Amino acid sequence: MAIVIDALDLVRNKKRLPREAFFVDTNILVDFIDPFSRSTTDPRLAARNVELAEVIHPLKSWGSKSLSTASVALEYYKYIQVGFYKIETGKDRLDTEDFKRLRDGDLDFMTRWDHQLKVFKRLFSKTFPLLDVTLTLADVLSTFEGSKVDFGDHLLFKATLASDPKLRCVFSNDADFYSFSGEIYLLTTNRRVIAKAASESKLLKA
Repeated sequence: MAIVIDALDLVRNKKRLPREAFFVDTNILVDFIDPFSRSTTDPRLAARNVELAEVIHPLKSWGSKSLSTASVALEYYKYIQVGFYKIETGKDRLDTEDFKRLRDGDLDFMTRWDHQLKVFKRLFSKTFPLLDVTLTLADVLSTFEGSKVDFGDHLLFKATLASDPKLRCVFSNDADFYSFSGEIYLLTTNRRVIAKAASESKLLKA
């Protein structure tokens, strides 16, 4: 199991991350970046956005690298594509053919989508840059337990394990990461995961 770090406790006690970097999970990006400004109308999301900013900004200013992977970028791209399409069209689900038609033929749609793409590229080139890691695809597939974890989480976990040991930390609020077997740190604000880790002596003391 991962060693859990209470993210808020860490920064409030002005402690450094025990690794040189953290890989950010898609759920953290969605709540932190809030690409569709949903936190302006949802107090729960607003509180989460503030909470994540309280963690990420200090860690980065103290020298921790904030990294990402291609699998996370792909998940985040799909999130903004679906969300953007729903907002623009008022439809309940993404119609990929209709999306392509609008992207290629509707000037207003194209202009607004281009803005989303520019933000997307900047996010993964500057704020949370992608780190190249080499994965053995046969190992990725053979070790995937689909009944227990999401494939995207599995890919991020494998990428973290394949990175330099000094970088092996994931920032996620997904409880799946606590169940992975491997030497990584799990940075989180998920109170249930933190409580479980504390009860099982897997919580790093800040």
